[in-house]
Amino acid sequence: MANGNQKNVRVIGVLVLVIVVFVAWSSGLVAIEFEKDAPNKLPSTFGYLLLASLFVERAIEVFLSAWRSGEADAQDIQIKQTAAEIAAIKKAVADGTATADSVRDELDGLEDHLKKLESARIMYKADSRVIAQWIGLIIGFMVPPSVCGCWGRY
Repeated sequence: MANGNQKNVRVIGVLVLVIVVFVAWSSGLVAIEFEKDAPNKLPSTFGYLLLASLFVERAIEVFLSAWRSGEADAQDIQIKQTAAEIAAIKKAVADGTATADSVRDELDGLEDHLKKLESARIMYKADSRVIAQWIGLIIGFMVPPSVCGCWGRY
């Protein structure tokens, strides 16, 4: 994402967080009461939490794969093709079929292009991580605390 988009995403994220907190606060806060035998239920509690977290993680992975993997694959192909062109030129120079001076400009251009492609790929991965983080945060707010099974009734 460009810096402007990052700022927009952060502003939207903060607004969503403020809205969620306001809705939770306005609906009335309820004290959480632990059951007397809560320590005995810790293994099953952690099991429920583990299952919920695995489900959320997998849901995010499936969603992001469907949404962003096509572009990521296209970027990877471009990087491999450019790297192969660079390797072919270097091999031609090593074999003596081309001179280093005759291919210097083309090689420099391809190496610069490869650096730009790799930089764009890194930024794309970073954007995917930011999206996954926000999706995880939103889903985390939507998972009710009763999933745990260790709290009393609301």
